[in-house]
Amino acid sequence: MKYVIGLVFCLFMGITAISLGVGAAYPPINRIAAPLVCPGGEMTHKTNVSHPMPGRTYIQTAWTCVQPSGTTTPISSFTVALYAGTFYGLALFALVAVILLLRRAGGRSTSPRYGLPPQLGYGAPPQLGYGPPPPPAYGPPPQSGYGPPQGAPAYGPPPQSGHGPPQGAPAPAAASPPPAGAAQLAPQGAGGVDVAARVKALYDLKVQGALTEEEFLAEKRKLLGQG
Repeated sequence: MKYVIGLVFCLFMGITAISLGVGAAYPPINRIAAPLVCPGGEMTHKTNVSHPMPGRTYIQTAWTCVQPSGTTTPISSFTVALYAGTFYGLALFALVAVILLLRRAGGRSTSPRYGLPPQLGYGAPPQLGYGPPPPPAYGPPPQSGYGPPQGAPAYGPPPQSGHGPPQGAPAPAAASPPPAGAAQLAPQGAGGVDVAARVKALYDLKVQGALTEEEFLAEKRKLLGQG
């Protein structure tokens, strides 16, 4: 349908714009209709320019067909414009069609009509321009450059897995050893233990510095409680 509309438009422009418009200023361009309106003869024209009122100019062209025998026949200007304009309209349509076909062929040869070029086969699409290479079709992307391994946090200690105290937690404090001489001062079961001798031993340990005053008094109270 669009080609029919284009053909009608080109015929209209050939008759009105080229044959009537340009032909009024330069009548010889309409001699192309001679094989149809004056077969075997020669087309001649006479131009009459008039100025009926100021600012207006009328150009009238009278066509005549002169046969080889000398016979002259007048030709209507509308008939000349119709045949010559039809020829120019067809030529204009052919020119426009050729230009459109060349543009379409050139667009198809350089790149597809829309979007990126079509991809063939399987895998990642082709990379255009600059930048890092595309990741592979399957698996984690390749690691390049410097820094922590793929998946590791950028800063800080590595993630902790398994059981045990959390990373960075203080270790549990070791149990403080019993005071020196505690094994010797452990209370014994009832059965003839000399309390005075035990107190004397405690006092000697305190004098030697093995026991503090508080430890000496605590052990002494335990012994007196047993006695």
